[in-house]
Amino acid sequence: MDLKLLKSMVEIDSSTEEGQNKVIDVLKDYLSKKANKVKIIGKDRKNILAFFGDQKSKNILLINGHIDSVKADKKDFKFNPFSLTEQDELLYGRGTGDMKGGVFCSINAIVKASEQKLLKNKLVIFAGTCDEETGSDSPYGASVAVDYFLKENLMPKACLIPEPNRFQQPLKINLGHRGLLWIKAISTGIKMHSASFDKEDNAIVNMMDFLTELRKKLSNQPKKDRNGVPSSSARVTSFVCNNSEFNVVPSMCESNLDVRISPFDRNKDVLKLIQKTAVKFGVKIEVLKNTPSSFVKKKERIVQETILACEENGFDYEVGYSSATNDAHFFNNAKIPTVVGLGVEAKNVHANDECILKKSLQKTEQILFDIIKRW
Repeated sequence: MDLKLLKSMVEIDSSTEEGQNKVIDVLKDYLSKKANKVKIIGKDRKNILAFFGDQKSKNILLINGHIDSVKADKKDFKFNPFSLTEQDELLYGRGTGDMKGGVFCSINAIVKASEQKLLKNKLVIFAGTCDEETGSDSPYGASVAVDYFLKENLMPKACLIPEPNRFQQPLKINLGHRGLLWIKAISTGIKMHSASFDKEDNAIVNMMDFLTELRKKLSNQPKKDRNGVPSSSARVTSFVCNNSEFNVVPSMCESNLDVRISPFDRNKDVLKLIQKTAVKFGVKIEVLKNTPSSFVKKKERIVQETILACEENGFDYEVGYSSATNDAHFFNNAKIPTVVGLGVEAKNVHANDECILKKSLQKTEQILFDIIKRW
């Protein structure tokens, strides 16, 4: 397998706007030689669409992949995060798993189907989109692709997003993902000497009581009747106050909360619960991100075709939901049924020394190719 395209993408730090635009330029150079048509979309940020097959067909399959990645500090990595390094059947590099490996396999599968003339009476579109890692609520990435399809009356029948799979585990066919609320919580109290006999109004205690009750209500535990999908959860990611003295009670405490919303819950209902709990303990909240959950019914054609492709290739698979948020909600909300998963087997995603199992590239490419062939 020629890894030149994957290598070119990994060598670019795509955690920045500049880097993401450079990845799009790499894809444009490559796809311009392979696709029937290539179009760059987005006013402020670059996204790419590549069209293969029958340009007049309404039988449209979309394969989407985000080209951005999270930050990486070279000093924390054993292997250079911006170089594709092979060792012990693993390929190391930032974004190899999430999700440049999936982008690479998607393009390979589409090009292979095109070269074998298997795209008669169908249109396959590859969409490389930016800015997914900032919370999957970006106005610059997948949402721009959806707006383009609506404007051009060119609506795909279905979408695949080959996000990474767990390392050496069955292929995951995700019917949906949890939603996201990023919340800043602020607690205030009375600043006083900690030895005072006055009644204490402690901003830290108020915040801790709020967080303790909230975590009881949002447990993050899977439910047996929900295919193992975790319940909605609230996790504290930052906790600070305006004091560092041992003998002073602070007047302010601030926390950041990462709240994940089960596909079986609604963001507005969970937000209402958080607001009610905050009022009880005198805490004020500010919503910084609000990304909805997403799901598609198992009876949809794209789900059934995906399952069939796994079974015909003898690949073990699981049907479920993604705990992490992704771009699927943009497409599902536009009535484009979307399956997430099928990507390369990855380790250390968003962590140091991110890597993928090299042979899983072939597995992902094969299953995507088979779905395209039968579409």
